[in-house]
Amino acid sequence: MKLPVLLISMAIASVSILRAETPPGPVVAVEPMVVRGEAMRHAPFERSFESLSGSTQDECRLPGITARFGNLSLSTSGWSSFNATLGLRGMTNTPIFGDPAVSVYLDDIPLGSTFALPGDLPGLGSVELRRGAGQNTLAGRAGPAGILVLSTPATPNGGEIRASFGSDGYRGGDVTASAAGAGADVFAAASYRHQDGFLYDSTLGRKVDGREALSGLARVRIKTDGPVQWTLLANAWRERDGEQPLVPLGGPMFEVSRSEIGETQVEALNAGVTASVEAPWGRASATTSANDWKLGPYRSVLSFGPALLLNDATTRQRAINEEIRFASSGHEALRWQGGLFFSDGSTEGSFARAIGPMVLEQSFYNIDATQLAAFGQAERDLGGGFSLGAGLRVETVRKTLDRHEAAPQPGVYALSQTSSAILPKLTLSYETASHGRLFASLGAGFKPGGFSAFTGNRALAAFGPERNAGGEAGYHFETSGGALAATLRGFMYQITGYQIERSFATNAQSDDYLVVNAPKARTAGAEIETAWHPAEGWTVAAAAGFTKAELRRFTDPYTGISYSGKQPPYIAPVNESLRVEYKNPSGWFASAGLSATGRTYYTESEDLHFGQKAFALLGARTGYDAGKWRIVLWGENLADARYYSLISAGTAHGSPGSPRTWGIEGALRF
Repeated sequence: MKLPVLLISMAIASVSILRAETPPGPVVAVEPMVVRGEAMRHAPFERSFESLSGSTQDECRLPGITARFGNLSLSTSGWSSFNATLGLRGMTNTPIFGDPAVSVYLDDIPLGSTFALPGDLPGLGSVELRRGAGQNTLAGRAGPAGILVLSTPATPNGGEIRASFGSDGYRGGDVTASAAGAGADVFAAASYRHQDGFLYDSTLGRKVDGREALSGLARVRIKTDGPVQWTLLANAWRERDGEQPLVPLGGPMFEVSRSEIGETQVEALNAGVTASVEAPWGRASATTSANDWKLGPYRSVLSFGPALLLNDATTRQRAINEEIRFASSGHEALRWQGGLFFSDGSTEGSFARAIGPMVLEQSFYNIDATQLAAFGQAERDLGGGFSLGAGLRVETVRKTLDRHEAAPQPGVYALSQTSSAILPKLTLSYETASHGRLFASLGAGFKPGGFSAFTGNRALAAFGPERNAGGEAGYHFETSGGALAATLRGFMYQITGYQIERSFATNAQSDDYLVVNAPKARTAGAEIETAWHPAEGWTVAAAAGFTKAELRRFTDPYTGISYSGKQPPYIAPVNESLRVEYKNPSGWFASAGLSATGRTYYTESEDLHFGQKAFALLGARTGYDAGKWRIVLWGENLADARYYSLISAGTAHGSPGSPRTWGIEGALRF
């Protein structure tokens, strides 16, 4: 590919003319995981809402992370989920073929589709959520709802070994190691997880959804004699799971009766190299990265009376990305940043559906996608505490589909489409005299159109882009000593072309999975996040999100039924979290967390048979930290709430959320 080579050559040429040296920073110990709000200059205000010294391994997985942010929700059916959805402020991806509404970065590496996100995150240092469509002027791959940034520790030195054992055959281990010298530092982490699962097959007489995952993360930073710093980052993971946990809706939550067992095997690699330079005027960087995610073999077994429906799939998603960024130092009255982004990727796979020896569907496909974007913004201090900013993103995405069908009838077709957008942004903020800031922004977001490769009807395969326009306003304050901080935001977006999944939409055997566009939709809501240190050793963190999402105009193109005024699927209208932690100077600590999710529908008809009622999850941990070693007792879903973490309306099955689990973890630092 010529364009990535050209872009990185341009960046290195720009870097080579800069001669400013930046002295290396001090070496510090590996910090615990920190959950952050928006970053200063990226979106209003940075605040560390949590820093849990007693964090266990499972707290660094995406379900645990997303529960801590207002209006951020994740629907998944296991450690790695082929049809996972990640939603924010009423916008989400369709489970398989739509682009993400919330893009995800690992340091400077953009990750792939939502279903290709890491199942485990060893060695994670911090998590930052940048909300709203206006974030697309700050990063190359930007979803219409926001960006989730997963970061490795900033300046590590030392290491830790952790081992844990728990209920349902759970066992796991983590190791992190790091070292720093005058010209380089190295950080590495690896993890292993195993669990027997929760789904019991009464016909086979055993659990069938066992899970096993192995993952690793490594980063090397090299400071040359010149102005350039090189960063190499790689994340690899592999999962060998049993049956994807799916049970008939309305039946037992953790029991099925099937004579065959499914399986789920996943392998992935995300890797990149960044060349960066710090200069008196600011920073320049160029990142070349690659993503490679593979699902297969994958088999789902569903029972419909005496018959078993077997679904076999393979999917592979690959991409090569190039991102160049320039930014001012951030200390001047006029601050700016911008960049270019290029990505060339493909998603290829196969799908077969059968009842016994009778093959109902068999197809093969390849979707190629090329994305090119330019983005940037500037902000100027006006005096008197006021700052005014403006930004712009220009983006174009071209996709092609090549599909071959062997059953129910042979057929071949090819399609292509191009989606483009010009996305402006305006911001205004005011710093008050009492440690507070008022802020407001207007912006536009964009999610390209695409193709459903699970549709045998050529005329139904394509779907159009999704666009939004709107804004947010809010207030952030904190006390002078930092004992209390809070951020309150309100938002509203008008959306055209809202993308909705339709399974078995036309009652035709070859048209089992579609994506359609609702002409008009609207989301509005609010978020509040607080961090409070009422006394020495105590931390209280709370977050809440409220979203009213509504299809303003949508008539099912196949049934003629109007769903105007209904809620889009996969959207949680309310989510809340509360965490309380106490750490005694002697080493004893304890924490408890409560997260609640409002009623969520998985079809736009708001049929509760395909919906999940509101539920709450309670977790707690306690232990002793002696400095060199730590021991933790932990429990999740202590009230043993029964709920579905994902519902597949087209098959009338759901994935049960994990029941009550508990365990013990020990850690040794070196």
